[in-house]
Amino acid sequence: MTDYALTPPKRNQPSTDGLMLAALSHVVSTAYDQKGITAVKAALVKRLDADHQGDAWGSKGAGPRVRATTRVAPGLYRAGDANHKDQAVKGQAWLASQQKVDGSFANDWGPSWRALATAQAVPVLRGLQSFDSIGANPARAVTVDGWVPPRRLVKMTVLGDSYSAGNGTLKDDEYPTDHSYRSPKNYGSVLTRRLNREFGDDTTFQTDVRAWSGAQITTGDHTIVSQADGMDPHTKVVLMTAGGNDLDFT
Repeated sequence: MTDYALTPPKRNQPSTDGLMLAALSHVVSTAYDQKGITAVKAALVKRLDADHQGDAWGSKGAGPRVRATTRVAPGLYRAGDANHKDQAVKGQAWLASQQKVDGSFANDWGPSWRALATAQAVPVLRGLQSFDSIGANPARAVTVDGWVPPRRLVKMTVLGDSYSAGNGTLKDDEYPTDHSYRSPKNYGSVLTRRLNREFGDDTTFQTDVRAWSGAQITTGDHTIVSQADGMDPHTKVVLMTAGGNDLDFT
């Protein structure tokens, strides 16, 4: 990649340059290695400046191209400065203006290439960072030797009634003053401690127990604040039991 970026090309390839910029923006490394990455990014951006045609990009003499712009705009948006990010946004607008009535994007090389150009343009029209989450898993930073990745935080919330609150495990001196009957031995907290023991090398699990003894499923008007409404918006996992009090289980 370094050789490609720092060696003057025989023929400009703005599509490849744009893809490389997007990929490099996900690389996290030591300060020493980062200098080299920064130099590669700068070389790629300089080449793309030469391929900038109006609000789009294309190889010299070829005019502005849909496929090239679909690759370059996301790369510049992720790796460029404020000026290049602005160019990327304008490139996205240019792409939108190229869409035909049937939703496709023109390509002079035939139907199969037109279908390919259309498939490549759609994610960029949805958002200049759409490629970050293509596939089942979101994009992750590529690690380089010497760099230690940050710990991952997983927030969990426990909802429900006494089955989730764990009031059956309370001792006489453990009853909470808020009358929730939450126990430190509720199953969500026990699970959290176990997960931290097993996966503690790179992940921290946190649990917010919202369960309340005696809680019921309610509809319509009510004065009790919903447990779900009080959840942390960054919660990744929800553990819940419900229905015991509604069925008069005691």
